[in-house]
Amino acid sequence: MRQLLIIDDEKNIRHGLQVMIEREFPGHYAIRCARHGAEGLEMLHELAADIIITDIRMPVLDGITMLEQLRASSEVLQQPQVIVLSGHDDFEYAKAAIRYQVREYLLKPIRRDDLFEALKGLEKELTRQQSLSQRLEDADLYQRQWQEEQLSRWLEAPAEEA
Repeated sequence: MRQLLIIDDEKNIRHGLQVMIEREFPGHYAIRCARHGAEGLEMLHELAADIIITDIRMPVLDGITMLEQLRASSEVLQQPQVIVLSGHDDFEYAKAAIRYQVREYLLKPIRRDDLFEALKGLEKELTRQQSLSQRLEDADLYQRQWQEEQLSRWLEAPAEEA
């Protein structure tokens, strides 16, 4: 089950997104919600998220500043995939989103199809990353086993007479 964190200061948006996602992807996401970026960062330090859906403009800590702090944090081992929501078609926001490696930028009001397509795309990327990580782990294990085998052969070989 993927961890998904929704960060938005509007309760109706948080709840609406959660309901839409749970209906479209039943049992696929464990969804948590935060009211602003500071609360979202606290939640991320407690439990990592695979995907974050965040508003840009929020009180206390806005989405862009939250992403800046998240990307700079050494405490967060896994950097999540991010979907940014904005009520503003503003190029400066889009540039900032690109700077912090946002995967999707959706304008409010959110269209269900756009949200679902974004989540499906992120799911493909996360699956690809997991597959690559698994192959790297398998290769590392194979290399260690091979090295142990070679060392064992060397230690068990009869000593050459001089």
